[in-house]
Amino acid sequence: TSLGVIGVPTTAPSDSSTIIVSSGQATLTMVPSYGSRSTVLPQTGYQLGSWTLTAGTAEDINVNGLSFNMTFGGSGGAAFATTHMADMYATYQIGSGAVVTTSVTPSPSNPNSVSVSFTLPKGQTATINLFSDLKTGPSNGRTVQAKLTVSGTGAQSGAAANIASDVAGPVITVATASLTITRDASTPVSTLLVGENTVKTVSYKIESINDAHTISQMVFSLAGTNGISAMQTVYLKDGSTILASAPASGTVTFNLSTPLTIPANSTKVVDIEVALGPIGYGAGATGADVKAELTSVLARPQSTGTVATKPVTGQAGNSMYAYKAIPTITLVTLPSSNLQPGTNTISRFKVESTGGTGASANPSTGAT
Repeated sequence: TSLGVIGVPTTAPSDSSTIIVSSGQATLTMVPSYGSRSTVLPQTGYQLGSWTLTAGTAEDINVNGLSFNMTFGGSGGAAFATTHMADMYATYQIGSGAVVTTSVTPSPSNPNSVSVSFTLPKGQTATINLFSDLKTGPSNGRTVQAKLTVSGTGAQSGAAANIASDVAGPVITVATASLTITRDASTPVSTLLVGENTVKTVSYKIESINDAHTISQMVFSLAGTNGISAMQTVYLKDGSTILASAPASGTVTFNLSTPLTIPANSTKVVDIEVALGPIGYGAGATGADVKAELTSVLARPQSTGTVATKPVTGQAGNSMYAYKAIPTITLVTLPSSNLQPGTNTISRFKVESTGGTGASANPSTGAT
């Protein structure tokens, strides 16, 4: 209102916010959880690698191409080559969205380029996977490694996005498949058992190395002394799931209606449980050994599909002896923990029977 002149600012000039000119960029890295591994040949739709592509915060990225460069290595015998690969394709998934599969290349080249068209929003991540059939031919020890280059442009700037090229995936090594079966550490130790109970006798760890396997038959021997006299039913279990059951006999064969599947480089633990019958006169033998042992399996590797019998030796369960009753001895609290002049109770224990009475009747006289 005074119409006087005011200088603003009264001191130094006031700067505006800084604006940085930038263009689209993204970070491409191999997924650590899908690292180098071994496999047998042939394989159908085998995963050769997995990468994550994360867009920067400047702008969205219009991704328009994937290029996979194959590096072959290893030593010994026939080398790996592109001719040992077929029906190559890739998949990509933005965040938790739908998985999109690219077109299939029946005879891959090197590098093998795949046309794609998707927009990766700034700050978001896409997962890119590569798959291919692998034919027989390369020798054990030979390797293949895919390296990924992603091309794209900034959605606003139109400039080529800054993305690292030739990012290496895992090294895939040709190897031999095998199936290893050992007695698992969870197998019960030798102990006394009470009749008319269901008990676990042995556990087996099945390890599938370099290839997935399916098992359609498992054969067990019940060779413990008088063991069969004490057993009624034998169960094959996967955790709490009963895979098969059969009456007790010298040899028990489980033919699995649904084969047991063990993925490549993983393990499966199966248990044998037995249902015990009564023990004593006119029933199972006192002190019967209910030991069980796996003797063979019928297994099929995924790569070849050829079924073969695999013998198993030296992996019997521990001896477990069945009785009508088992005595248990437990300590009882003393009247006093202090010693006094005179007579003192220095030990007190209780004897009890688990499963039944400790005495048995004589069938001819009735005496006990």
